[in-house]
Amino acid sequence: MTNKTHIYGLVCPLTNQIRYIGKANNLSNRRKEHHQLSRLNRESNNHRKNWILKLLSLDLKASIVLLEEVEIDKWQEREKFWIKKYRQTGFLTNYLEGGNGSTYVPKTISEETKIKISKSVTRYNLSVEGQKKYKKVRKSLQGKKKLAGKNKFCGVFGTGVIKRRFNAQIKVKLKTIFLGSYDLEIDAAVAYDKGAIKLVGKEANLNFPEDRAKYIEELKLTD
Repeated sequence: MTNKTHIYGLVCPLTNQIRYIGKANNLSNRRKEHHQLSRLNRESNNHRKNWILKLLSLDLKASIVLLEEVEIDKWQEREKFWIKKYRQTGFLTNYLEGGNGSTYVPKTISEETKIKISKSVTRYNLSVEGQKKYKKVRKSLQGKKKLAGKNKFCGVFGTGVIKRRFNAQIKVKLKTIFLGSYDLEIDAAVAYDKGAIKLVGKEANLNFPEDRAKYIEELKLTD
């Protein structure tokens, strides 16, 4: 109906969280536009664009979900309602409160937002064994040139702006397989190692080759 429009959410395929809320007359076309404009760099730099580009780099795309069908003259009010509701999750990439269709990025950030960001990027404490292993890998990489866009651990990719996460994935026979999303970089690196042994074999290249025997025992692999 011409007098109706839609309030929608873009959903992250890794976390199933709604990351962006907007308004569109045609949901299918709007989803395609988000991916195309981000890929072609035709949008201003913002959290939504960076999030979508990160998904595309992992061969993933955001899905779209209908939140509400509304009267065309009431979409601003309803968009503000949904943004306010989901902003409490801490996952939204929307900067503004909604209702204006702008991608303007404010020059100032409230103290409350600064505190939330600070807390969200605080690293969890590793075990003693984990700390030794983590430091060992970091030290071994000192002085080595880091490849553009690559993480220090094989098969690990950082993602997220407000809440930092690390995704583990492996490519087998030209197919990318997602192995999980983790709070800690080292956990994602271990997940890659186990996935590599299970999918590629016992002689696969690992982030922590010294733990190969332990991985094989945990996975109960036989000759």
